[in-house]
Amino acid sequence: MSFESLISDNESDLIYSMNSFKIARLTKAYLKVHYSTLMEKRQKPSLHSDWIDPEASFIVDRLQRAGFMTYLVGGCVRDLLAGIHPKDFDIATSASPEQVRKHVRGSYIIGKRFPLVLVKRGTRQFEVATFRRNALPEELEGNDQSFVDNFYGSPQEDAQRRDFTVNGLFYDPIKDELIDYVDGIKDIENGFIKMIGDPDQRLKEDPIRILRAIRLSHKLRFSIEESLRLAIENHSQELNRSILPRKREEYFKLMRLDDPSLVFKELHDLKILEHILPTLALLWDQGQNASIIMHYLARTQELSNDSTNTTQLMLPILLSLNKILNFPKKIQSSNFKQLNKENKNIDVLDELNDNNLIIPVNKKQIQESSEMELNSNTISIDPTSVFPDKNIDEFDLELSLKLIDSLFKLEWGLFKTEQQALFEAIDLLDQMQPLDNLLRKGTRRLKNFFSRENIPLALIMAKADYLFTGEQWIKIEALQKQLEL
Repeated sequence: MSFESLISDNESDLIYSMNSFKIARLTKAYLKVHYSTLMEKRQKPSLHSDWIDPEASFIVDRLQRAGFMTYLVGGCVRDLLAGIHPKDFDIATSASPEQVRKHVRGSYIIGKRFPLVLVKRGTRQFEVATFRRNALPEELEGNDQSFVDNFYGSPQEDAQRRDFTVNGLFYDPIKDELIDYVDGIKDIENGFIKMIGDPDQRLKEDPIRILRAIRLSHKLRFSIEESLRLAIENHSQELNRSILPRKREEYFKLMRLDDPSLVFKELHDLKILEHILPTLALLWDQGQNASIIMHYLARTQELSNDSTNTTQLMLPILLSLNKILNFPKKIQSSNFKQLNKENKNIDVLDELNDNNLIIPVNKKQIQESSEMELNSNTISIDPTSVFPDKNIDEFDLELSLKLIDSLFKLEWGLFKTEQQALFEAIDLLDQMQPLDNLLRKGTRRLKNFFSRENIPLALIMAKADYLFTGEQWIKIEALQKQLEL
């Protein structure tokens, strides 16, 4: 085995292990070279203009020719400077939404609180927003708070409203000019995630910025600036005020990182996990569970071949729960259908209340959780009541269902269809074992079985836990071809 593969497969063990002085020295040398290379890259950031979508440049050019100041802005500029191919291209302009729609074909005005324009080009779309500014005190008098963002401004005012300095950059692809009002280029050079303005105030304004800061630091391999990190530690409980749909969106962005295990470990170490995903935090702290959870999270990209498929992205969490809770045999997806019924959920909440178990939300939220519109309010957790003098492998079906329902539905915000798919996959996986018995069934029954919608999920889980031999996988692939599935 090469040293490079040794590093990639066992990096965390090598870093924290003292068993081999030689390996530790090699690891230290590897990391020193690795990060010195990154720093050298950051010292001379160059914008990869050839990675810009031609349609984005065309929109900028069209609005500039019409007399409006227009730039690429935000994450796409940041990624271009950091050497990452942007997935989206956002545009900021001095043109009003009505003016953008007039001059750019395929434009649609969306949004009520602050209208912006969506420009569609085939399967791609581009957001075009008018420069904004903070409202003056006299402008807010007599107006509802929802109007606080509804004020147009200059590029400089718009930059000051953004969250982090690395996101406050503008780029003119026509003139090939970078516009920096917030020292964002300097922070990209030095590898820092730094808040624009006072970190304490900005995190109170929008606690989701806590998750965004940590995600960006891992995505870009940047450090979080000291005052921002301190503010994150002081205000992590503010995330309880954030609505579930926004948190759900951030969770899945974390799962799309190259190695989600590292970011979840940091969330745990900063005591953020206990506020946003208290069930996962509670399980994390029991025995060897942290190693199990990190093992599967580190394999997220291996387990998910479609980053847009939220059900696949949840497989590492499901596999972790399966290993930790030792799901009782023949766990049926019908159990979760029953658990999703309103009256059942209320009974579960009452029982959890009586036993000081995990209560992430109130009764009204449970009843309306499918709409996902309300804030979450986490109540303190007593781990001893969840693990009452017994080993984890002694969990019964009822307690397992309660923990899973709390994590997936009430804390993560999974939809019913997503939960149903995950647990049908568990059910199918159980029916596959022993595989040789399944393969002896008739062609018609096999075709019906392997035609099930969530068989691909079950097969991914089987591969993750090495449940079948190479010979058995060959039989499965041959059978699928034979059945033309």
